[in-house]
Amino acid sequence: MSTQELKVFNSLKKIILWSVYSGILIALSGCGDFVKETDAEACNKAIDERDYDTALSACTSRKDKA
Repeated sequence: MSTQELKVFNSLKKIILWSVYSGILIALSGCGDFVKETDAEACNKAIDERDYDTALSACTSRKDKA
């Protein structure tokens, strides 16, 4: 292979590797959308936002706090 062909091949290899790395990063960052909020987190979030109607329904075991 000539020097020109090696440069093109190495450039394509770098582009493919960066594309794969970017795809993995995007896929992993999107996984946070699939995490389910726990009851305690929902309760604390409702109280922090002063949404007391939601807090009363979300804080089933902690009615005194709601």
